[in-house]
Amino acid sequence: MLFIGMEFFCTSLDQCNGEFDLMLESLKSMNKDVNPAMLESVGGAGSVGKMLFSAGLERLAILAHVPAEKTDKVSAEKWMQYVCDQTGLDSIVVKGSNETVAMGEVPLNASINAYPLKVKDNAIPHAIAYLKSQGVFPERDDESSDIVYGDDDFPDEDDDADDAIDRTVKDLEKLQAIGS
Repeated sequence: MLFIGMEFFCTSLDQCNGEFDLMLESLKSMNKDVNPAMLESVGGAGSVGKMLFSAGLERLAILAHVPAEKTDKVSAEKWMQYVCDQTGLDSIVVKGSNETVAMGEVPLNASINAYPLKVKDNAIPHAIAYLKSQGVFPERDDESSDIVYGDDDFPDEDDDADDAIDRTVKDLEKLQAIGS
């Protein structure tokens, strides 16, 4: 994973189906060190705070991880409590949550159409809003939205491989300039 200037992010884990054990395994994979010898690198996000959302049939499960060196900016437990409170539902912050790891859940409430998938779609913006209020999530600026990938960004049969590599290097330089 490449995180240029990113300190925190939120994402959905669709395949975990609201199961904390699967979410914890996903978190471990995200946080493991990158092996430079591997062709396709995985992990590398251990220094990045993250909130993971997974909607199952019976609940929305939420898992937050904040590296110890970032807890002066954001506490996982406070972040979780904020998101759970913003749902306006019978959400629970799991006991044992602390400033580096927190778990929460929002149970299904079909009588008021509070289905986990709908709740997830509403909870993620609240998680990002909390990060913005703490000054750790960038506000959108017009310059960062200038990168648009289209047909010209990917080589086709007529393209020379060197031209494709040159374009990719230029695109990476643009991304790095935005991140600094």
